[in-house]
Amino acid sequence: MYQSFFSNVKTYSAYIDKHQGFNSPEPIPNIEGWTVWKMEQTEIYKITHNLELTNPEHQLHIIATPMNANTILIIDSVASNEFTISTWRSDSGRLDDRFTTASSFTFIAVQKLSC
Repeated sequence: MYQSFFSNVKTYSAYIDKHQGFNSPEPIPNIEGWTVWKMEQTEIYKITHNLELTNPEHQLHIIATPMNANTILIIDSVASNEFTISTWRSDSGRLDDRFTTASSFTFIAVQKLSC
């Protein structure tokens, strides 16, 4: 029996401003139960959610795109109720030529509903 890929996933997306959640966790608009917190750092964004994942690396796939030129985003970790994104500036586009920087970004997180 054919089953659509889209019936087995749930998608979340958001725009995160580079100043959002600097002093404390701040709700992400239009995604109930999700927050962003920079933990008073300019380059580390901790996104918390309420998905209660049991196998995070296989259940949640994240794509993030920076809003600044010469910026690289790295998904540092994915856990049962959070993931962390760091932002790096690289004038050459290479990872060995980088330094931390604040950047607004968008993300899409795709949750696989059954593994």
